[in-house]
Amino acid sequence: MHETSRALLLRASTAPLLQSIRFIVKLGSILQHRNRPHASVLISSSSHGDRFQLLLDIASMNTGRSSNLFRCCTEFLGFAGDDHNESFHANKESRDNNLLVLCFGEMLIDFIPTVGKVSLADAPAFEKAPGGAPANVAVGISKLGGSSAFIGKVGDDEFGHMLVNILKQNNVDNSGMRFDQNAKTALAFVTLREDGEREFLFYRHPSADMLFRESELDGSLIEKAAIFHYGSISLIEEPCRSTHIAAMEIAKRSGSLLSYDPNLRLPLWPSAEVARTEIMSIWDQADVIKDFKGRVGGVTVNPVDTTGAGDAFVGGILYCLASDLNLYKDEKRLREALYFANVCGAIAVTKRGAIPALPTKEAVLEFQQAKGAS
Repeated sequence: MHETSRALLLRASTAPLLQSIRFIVKLGSILQHRNRPHASVLISSSSHGDRFQLLLDIASMNTGRSSNLFRCCTEFLGFAGDDHNESFHANKESRDNNLLVLCFGEMLIDFIPTVGKVSLADAPAFEKAPGGAPANVAVGISKLGGSSAFIGKVGDDEFGHMLVNILKQNNVDNSGMRFDQNAKTALAFVTLREDGEREFLFYRHPSADMLFRESELDGSLIEKAAIFHYGSISLIEEPCRSTHIAAMEIAKRSGSLLSYDPNLRLPLWPSAEVARTEIMSIWDQADVIKDFKGRVGGVTVNPVDTTGAGDAFVGGILYCLASDLNLYKDEKRLREALYFANVCGAIAVTKRGAIPALPTKEAVLEFQQAKGAS
């Protein structure tokens, strides 16, 4: 086990009214490349029940307690192709002097019931909202004042162009996005039921994001990223799976810190076993060494829609890491960053939709000040 590496196990208190979310962080051995640290971070969010167990099963497969793959779990509260007129180009170290965080994966339209705590079948009507976990993270970072970009593929349709423009409106570099002429933009219907569980219904047979090809990757954009963030949905089907792996390889060669959100959605996978195998196939990208334990406070809010709560948390912590890639070396500052991310997740559940609910840095600071005064 490399003596200069470290890992951490943080367990945050939960707010009783929201579902528990598992936050898994995997930090790797510290390598020097282009004068900046290289590590690997793995972040996972899931709701109650069997999905928790499956993620734990994935984590333990082929590793064992003595493995250099250390799993750190925290329970916490929780476009644009070749059209240059639609592109917004971010600078690597612009906006709060943060390094660029590049997110790869799916961007789609979420349809959210206009009333809360109903099943999809009982919803009287739906409101559309932009979503997709990696895209949510990219927008979350930008709204906090960080520098972010998104790489993915949408349909050459009304929804696809809408999503491209939303990235632009939120100051996310969308120059790495592509349009598909034959497949449509993915759709997802999502609700928080009365029992606290989220319910999903996806329309992607196939959707444009599944058809993202390696030849369409913007390698130069990936090379600029200090942090490369991705999920697991893009591992489900070819050709997107190969594109995902190729993008990771470019990022690793460029010295990027790798951030991974397994974002388990079992209905999209052929089986739970296939999900385990594929998610595990990219799990162990770095060594993780030495540990300490800490506790981070949660916050209580009145939830309206929990869609995107975990993505808001991830965006918050990656925003902090992009500000200082050595953040994990200081336990006090790390706890502060995790609490900041907790607040991001808490604020996000007070509004409907994922991207529309993501907070600004000012909103987070005001929330923290109000809680501190109460």
